[in-house]
Amino acid sequence: MHEADAHTIAALNDAYRRRGTWRAVGDELGLNYATLHSIAHGGAVSPQLHRRIRRALGLPVAKRRRLVRPVASDDHEARRQRLGVTWQEVHEAGLSALESGK
Repeated sequence: MHEADAHTIAALNDAYRRRGTWRAVGDELGLNYATLHSIAHGGAVSPQLHRRIRRALGLPVAKRRRLVRPVASDDHEARRQRLGVTWQEVHEAGLSALESGK
């Protein structure tokens, strides 16, 4: 959880001034009005809800960071294909071997 940024809070407060009540803002944005009120007054917000609110307010939304996984070498890919297993099976076998102390 984190706090909403200043632009989001300012946009929420502008929407409140235009509409007059948090319930009207919530109805306009399709979001819970009590949550919007809490966030506008410094309450914590999840990253997912923060993106939803920014999108509903028409503000730019940062793209999600993608996980970067290591890429197998051509040799590793060839060995995996020769064995006829998926990468998940390779990972599970490796974890099992580590857990058993081999």
